[in-house]
Amino acid sequence: MPLKDYTEIGERLQQVLGKGFAEEPWILNMPGKSVACKIDQYYYVAVMPAFVEQLGRLGGMFPDQVTEALVKTGNFITKAPDRNPLLPLTVSWGG
Repeated sequence: MPLKDYTEIGERLQQVLGKGFAEEPWILNMPGKSVACKIDQYYYVAVMPAFVEQLGRLGGMFPDQVTEALVKTGNFITKAPDRNPLLPLTVSWGG
């Protein structure tokens, strides 16, 4: 049984997210409406499970497949030892 190519899946998800953003720009960077918002030059904060569900719909994949690919490629920050990408955070926007 061949191993999954998570890099290829990650690139595919990146492409469909870009196309989805081109069609529906509210997907990213609109606090209160988007499923993910950029917090610095390297990281986004994503609303879960809405983010993986939306990305799964765009990419024709199940949410658990999206999560697995993003964890295996290092695109999700995870908590050891279980590699759970769901980390509780308090987020607020300054006024």
